[in-house]
Amino acid sequence: MLMIGVSVSNKMYLINLVLAMSVSFDLVAEKLRVGTVIAAPYQMQEGTNIYGSVVEIVQCAMDRSDVDFDLVALPWNRMIKHLEDGHLDFIFSLERDVNIERFATHTIPLVLEKWFWVTSHEVDLNRRTLPIAVVLGSNQEKWLKTNQYLNVFSVSSTQSALNMVKQGRVATMLVDELILNKAAKDLGLKLSQDNQIFNRFSVLSAYVSKHYLEQLPRFLETLNKNIIACGPIGIELDQQSHEVLTLLAEKLAYIQHDDILLEALKKANALALSRADILSKDGQWLSERRSEVQPLISSVKGNLLSQYLLQFMSEYGDLFSEIFVTDKNGLVIGLSHVTSDFWQGDEEKFTQVFSIESPDVFINDIQYDESSHAFIAQISIVIKGPDSLKNMGVFVFGVNVEAALRNQKFK
Repeated sequence: MLMIGVSVSNKMYLINLVLAMSVSFDLVAEKLRVGTVIAAPYQMQEGTNIYGSVVEIVQCAMDRSDVDFDLVALPWNRMIKHLEDGHLDFIFSLERDVNIERFATHTIPLVLEKWFWVTSHEVDLNRRTLPIAVVLGSNQEKWLKTNQYLNVFSVSSTQSALNMVKQGRVATMLVDELILNKAAKDLGLKLSQDNQIFNRFSVLSAYVSKHYLEQLPRFLETLNKNIIACGPIGIELDQQSHEVLTLLAEKLAYIQHDDILLEALKKANALALSRADILSKDGQWLSERRSEVQPLISSVKGNLLSQYLLQFMSEYGDLFSEIFVTDKNGLVIGLSHVTSDFWQGDEEKFTQVFSIESPDVFINDIQYDESSHAFIAQISIVIKGPDSLKNMGVFVFGVNVEAALRNQKFK
């Protein structure tokens, strides 16, 4: 190492820094101790081989992070206890749990589950004494007991639970959609949507011990990026969710004829802006987001259209996470919440609907919003002029998919 004009104290600092780096690299070289619980199809086991769709995501993320690990399957409670006691560094796949968060930090979601009640006839699902079948050790069993359902029958498999519903031995069962479809296929059953009632979304994540993160503080950030790259399960927009959001889009179409909206679009679209002008304004917006002085952002937040959108949004409770409108260039002219970018013209939410040949509505896949713990899909609706020959702009609605599925009779 070349050191010129370095004091003794600085030399000691550099020596300590090198030693610290050596310790970090030694820690990275050690195998991460990983635990999981068997829960098909996410984690399964044959002999000593542990495999499954989530195991593949974890393996992929670890490979990309260049981390070697040993994986062991354990019962639920023992796995969590081992993480707390320091015998494991990393466990998956679990719902968020405040008790675990005392000694561990969760990753971004590995799985987005969509839970359904499955019934053979109409039942009162709010009745806590309802006979319910559920798979032993599942997240659904834990949720039912936490919410004080008193007549829960825990069985060994989803197939067994389905048979209990079919035979009338229980009123219903609670199960993840993906697992339900696989079990029904194995049994040769054809399930009707009339017999499936949406319960909730559930996020399954991994937990990393805080002790491990104290030694490798950047591990979690890198791992989360690699989990995204490896593709969490369940974020694709399924058929039922797409149908519900399409219905919502139809119900929202009337708003594009509002006078406040049309007047704001006419004014914005009358401006002659070059590509350089647009990029300059977008750069200003990004700069203002990091500043206390926000003339451009304030002008949009405070205009009549933004006030109208906030009022409109409030009338729908928790259905919307945000609403904004762009002009023909893709520039935001009205919003309920400050957007990350001022120019949306290069994003799918704009490009998929704005050209004349495009469909009037575009719905993207479900995204998990960590800050609100909500599952969001964006609906883009093109705004046509009074003569319907020209596209004037685009409406973008951030929709809380869980709220939409629970209330399908929109205003």
